[in-house]
Amino acid sequence: MKSNFNVKQIFSLFFFFFLSVSTVFADATTQPLLQQGDLKYLGSFNLTSAFEYGATSLAVGADGKELYVGGHVYNSQIGRVKIPTSYGGTATVVQAPTSVPGSIGTDCPVSVEVAGSLVYNNRLIVAKRCYYDNTGGSGVSHTAGSTAISGFSSLSRMANVPYKQYINGYMGNIPSEWQGLLGGPAFAGNNSMSIISQGTSGPSFYVFNPDDVGRANPIPTDPLMYFPLDHPLANDNVANDLFSRSDQYNAGILFPSGTRSVLFIGRHGYGPHTYKVDDGCGGASGEGAAPYRVQVTAFDANDLLAVKNGKKQPYDIRPYAWWTLPGEFGSCAQLAYSGLAYDDVNRKLYVAPYASSSPKVYVYSVAEGETGSATDTTSPVISNGSPNGTLTSSTTQVTMSVATNENATCKYSVTSGTDYASMQNLFASTGTTVHSTTIAGATAGDNYTYYVRCSDSSGNVNSSDYTVSWSVANVDTRGNTVFVSSLSALYAAFENEQDGDEIIISPGTYTLNSTALSINAPNVTVRGATGNRDDVVIQGDAMSSGATIKSIFYFPQGAYGQNATIKDLTIGRVGWHAIFFNGNGSGDGTTINNVRIFNTYEQMVKGAVGATGTSNVTIENSLFEFTSPPVNYYTGGIDAHSPNGWSIKNNIFKNIQSPGTSVAEHAIHLWSNTDYPGSNTIERNKIINCDRGIGIWRNSGSATIRNNMITSDGSGTFPDVGIDIQDSQNTKVYNNTVWIDPSGYYAAIEVRDTTTNNVTLTNNLANTQIAQIGGPSVTLSHNVTNATSSWFTAVSLGDLHLTALATGAIDQGVAVAGLTDDFDGQPRTGAIDIGADQQFMLLPPPRLEIK
Repeated sequence: MKSNFNVKQIFSLFFFFFLSVSTVFADATTQPLLQQGDLKYLGSFNLTSAFEYGATSLAVGADGKELYVGGHVYNSQIGRVKIPTSYGGTATVVQAPTSVPGSIGTDCPVSVEVAGSLVYNNRLIVAKRCYYDNTGGSGVSHTAGSTAISGFSSLSRMANVPYKQYINGYMGNIPSEWQGLLGGPAFAGNNSMSIISQGTSGPSFYVFNPDDVGRANPIPTDPLMYFPLDHPLANDNVANDLFSRSDQYNAGILFPSGTRSVLFIGRHGYGPHTYKVDDGCGGASGEGAAPYRVQVTAFDANDLLAVKNGKKQPYDIRPYAWWTLPGEFGSCAQLAYSGLAYDDVNRKLYVAPYASSSPKVYVYSVAEGETGSATDTTSPVISNGSPNGTLTSSTTQVTMSVATNENATCKYSVTSGTDYASMQNLFASTGTTVHSTTIAGATAGDNYTYYVRCSDSSGNVNSSDYTVSWSVANVDTRGNTVFVSSLSALYAAFENEQDGDEIIISPGTYTLNSTALSINAPNVTVRGATGNRDDVVIQGDAMSSGATIKSIFYFPQGAYGQNATIKDLTIGRVGWHAIFFNGNGSGDGTTINNVRIFNTYEQMVKGAVGATGTSNVTIENSLFEFTSPPVNYYTGGIDAHSPNGWSIKNNIFKNIQSPGTSVAEHAIHLWSNTDYPGSNTIERNKIINCDRGIGIWRNSGSATIRNNMITSDGSGTFPDVGIDIQDSQNTKVYNNTVWIDPSGYYAAIEVRDTTTNNVTLTNNLANTQIAQIGGPSVTLSHNVTNATSSWFTAVSLGDLHLTALATGAIDQGVAVAGLTDDFDGQPRTGAIDIGADQQFMLLPPPRLEIK
């Protein structure tokens, strides 16, 4: 009878037995658990355009100097970049995105994706999946090739998997001290996917040996954590901190050595469960649980061991902690397609959200568990006049030089040196390093203790093996990072602002009681600390003409507050405008990103005009809404006089309606009292039940209006037009979808005045007419004005994505210069559909069924 074991498997059994015995000498089960402060954000670097519509499936190269990165998510591609040694720049491409072959099967209705990668024993292991896979079962999912991204094996399937969506995502290494305990050297898993019944309702963790990929079919696995639909991680019928059906925990897991922490990273919706409604992130189909945060969910590896030993079920495990991951994600970070890679040697974590443009990789340091005795410290006290400087300015720079004569890992900390696990890495090699750090808020007489610890590979610490020297200098106080957690500190931050300051505001509600927050200095960043715009609320005293607080952020007239950034917070309840640019270049170059603006007496964002207006403003990923009815007809969303270079994209506008007297201002109104030569772009916005949608008036320059969805149910006293062009030239209006309830207004789009010329309307989709009034010069092509509600997913909810019944729009459009994507930011390929949505684009479909 032929044996089922080969030499490699026998060796593997012996290897894991050896690792199990070794735990007698180093008990992994007593190692520390990581907490929130143990993942520290270091910065980010950019990826080139080769990785647009991608930045997925990260893996660290064997030498720790390269990063494997997914290319276009639907082209099954992976490329390589060199990991930069500093942050803020762009990574050098080592190998352009290269296709990974292998078919999942003929039942995948959309393109096959690369969903995970891992470098192991000089091979590249790749997981592939179909996002909307209705075939069920445990089909093929994994392949192996060379680290040069070539020579891949046929796809193999994983054993012990009820549905392949349990395992066809992220992968990573298990620390050596845990491999014998958990039964293998690596893990694979996934999170819930489009068909929720075929995905795990929470993250999963399967142990496997990557050496088996391409050499065994099926590949042996051991399931230690998963959550079938009838045993979810948490009850998603109510808002909770652990699980919702809109979760995107597909980024992955890190399992750092020296700890017993298994950390899952992804986007979690912690609001109430919704379906087929606005998801709060610019989309309006499928499951939703807004608001969202990028979350670390931390599990104890001892619980996985309990499953391994038959003491728990894989779905009985619960996390010991969870927290928001710091960084620059924003609350709508796309982590359904995303990448995570962990370098245990250098203790670096890399996270890359999916990005249709300008992809980034965010970098973190990860603390180590206690190793060896680690009791020796070098801790000079820096105080007034000692050792080499005097602390007199508000910011002090300390430079330390550490030299070793053996291969050692050296770390430092400030004032918390007794906690070895929280120390920051200096270097891990023989040699010398110089490290500079800055103390904000230092004053003469303050005492700061610096600790340095160096240990060899065995964890032994010997002070004779390293030397430490120090120097202290006062530095330029511009460009401070200012942390705010009280109203008085908030006012002080703006009163003392300087060029390049970053004002970081802790979660809470701040009700202004004296004046607006004036932004005078250039290059100032104001942001909420968590990245979740709902966590930080800055408000005035009333939405009325008599309010004391007229604005939240005020830019004085003239060259003030230029190149500002306002992001990740909520503002509103004021007597004028939440953000007020007062003209003549005030706030030129400002970016407003992931901001919620609510309940203003007049327009929410105002661009006034002196001799000139404000230029080059970007407003994106933001929500403009009234949570109670407006009290003034002279209200609106964005109202800018003489704007030039404005980019208004990916925003949502809701319920901007006049209470009486006259029609309200537009959701987006770019205009002036006399002709102005502005060049502006308005795209991928959703406008729901506002009196008027988009208005371009008296523009002698140009404007582009594309891929917007505008709906009006006819409610309010003065329901009006969706898109409104008056006395303007060179306006391009294409691939917008407008639904106007006939009971409210007669026209979806209006073009007025004999002074309006060279206006082009192409590929627009509406349910009612495009009106020309007063003799404008207009070119119309491939517009459809007879759409019915059956053409759209949910008109009443503002969801104007096309259904299969929209045959009058699908493939009926024409190519337009500059039209590269649709409302969702997905590329338009093949025949062009009319309207904002490209039907049958490669988007994650809504979860429609439970099987």
